[in-house]
Amino acid sequence: MKSHLWLVFILFFLVSDKSRGQHLIKLANPSFEDEPRSSTMPTGWYYYGHPDESPPDIQPGFFEVTNRASDGKTYLGLVVRDNSTWEGIGQDLPQPLKKGYLYEMSVALALPNEMFSISRMTGREAPFHHPVLFRIWGVDVEKNKEEILAETPPINHTDWKTYHFSLLPRKHDYPAIAFTAWYVDGEKKPYNGYILIDNCSALKVITP
Repeated sequence: MKSHLWLVFILFFLVSDKSRGQHLIKLANPSFEDEPRSSTMPTGWYYYGHPDESPPDIQPGFFEVTNRASDGKTYLGLVVRDNSTWEGIGQDLPQPLKKGYLYEMSVALALPNEMFSISRMTGREAPFHHPVLFRIWGVDVEKNKEEILAETPPINHTDWKTYHFSLLPRKHDYPAIAFTAWYVDGEKKPYNGYILIDNCSALKVITP
């Protein structure tokens, strides 16, 4: 009888330990499902970009963007512009990203087949085909703190590819996460570019 009780205890401990190792922080609306509209935030997210510019786009169907979604029906489009402005998006998490903890997540990214919008510098229609970078941030809006947790190479492919990230906050705890587009060469030579984002995974807590 005692041996059976010990076996049950050991099994319970192993299952509990395994579940702790696979703890997930889930995002709200991770595939940006909503009615396609330009300059509109998808449900569950808020604007986290340049303060003087418009929000991102729920695609497809605007600015000649026709790529099919990687997951579901819609996805997000983020822009960088030739006037040194950019777009971003964020959301509060059900629990904060803790300093010194390692997290893993994945995101599907692509370059649009076509994208045309108005250049802020010329006032004329221009192509937004230039590849951009994708950044993941840890954010604390109330304390005005942020930290870049990951950055991709230039996204130069029109087919969807899944990128895997390891996120390690080093400075602070962050109650929110944000995604932004950014220039390949910083702001030295700002240009018009666009990136598509879809199918974000939950954040897997790896280890403290």
